[in-house]
Amino acid sequence: MTDSSSLANDGRSDAPLVHRVDLVVTLVLFAISLWLFYVTTTFEEVSALFSTGMAPEIYPQCILVVIMGLGVFIPFEHRFVEGGAKRLSKGRDKPLPRNTILTALLMIVIASQMPTLGALLTVILICLLMPIMWGERRPIPIIAFTVIFTLCIWALFNYALKVHFEPGLLSVFFE
Repeated sequence: MTDSSSLANDGRSDAPLVHRVDLVVTLVLFAISLWLFYVTTTFEEVSALFSTGMAPEIYPQCILVVIMGLGVFIPFEHRFVEGGAKRLSKGRDKPLPRNTILTALLMIVIASQMPTLGALLTVILICLLMPIMWGERRPIPIIAFTVIFTLCIWALFNYALKVHFEPGLLSVFFE
């Protein structure tokens, strides 16, 4: 049995059950996920590339359900972290690092070019540029990461999940 003084010392006992900022983040996450879930219900037919016998909306809906399932824990995160809400709030007082914003912008730009580039080139570009953007300058680890990660993603989708994406610019090699 614990006494009230030991609870007060860990920073969690006086914390509210739900962290307000995290609740807002969760509600935004849920709103976006629910809207995307709705969008998946408007899919009409399965592309020949996805002829796995699975309805076109199932895969994105599964991902959205997992995201929302994990999102349920966000407002309660402060209850699981040592130091509680005070520790989490301390890091939130600082503005986002420049690299975080640039990373998000780079991901949006590269992902928006996926119909042209194709999935494989998109993954390759992200794997090459992200480590460089975050300060890695050694070419061997960057190339090793890019090759290994890209091959793992390609094998996972092509062989394990039997999902084939548009090759984009690499279509000349896949004909």
